[in-house]
Amino acid sequence: MAVVSGLLGHTLYNWSLKYIRASVASISLLGEPIGSSLLAFALLWIHQIPSVYTMIGGVIILLGIYLTAKKKHIKENSRKNI
Repeated sequence: MAVVSGLLGHTLYNWSLKYIRASVASISLLGEPIGSSLLAFALLWIHQIPSVYTMIGGVIILLGIYLTAKKKHIKENSRKNI
């Protein structure tokens, strides 16, 4: 898992900076624990079930990522119209 996340995951974050703002890429790193929780839930032999608090926290994080990306997108569009 370290090889995949280290080589592939972080390389993709660096590559994405060509297309999105650094603040959006940075805040999207908060989604890594959500992906880990989903992976642990999907692997049935691990027997990991996220608690209600984990799910609430994941929703809050995803909402924050969405709002950050949306806010940056709105600012970019308003600058192009000027």
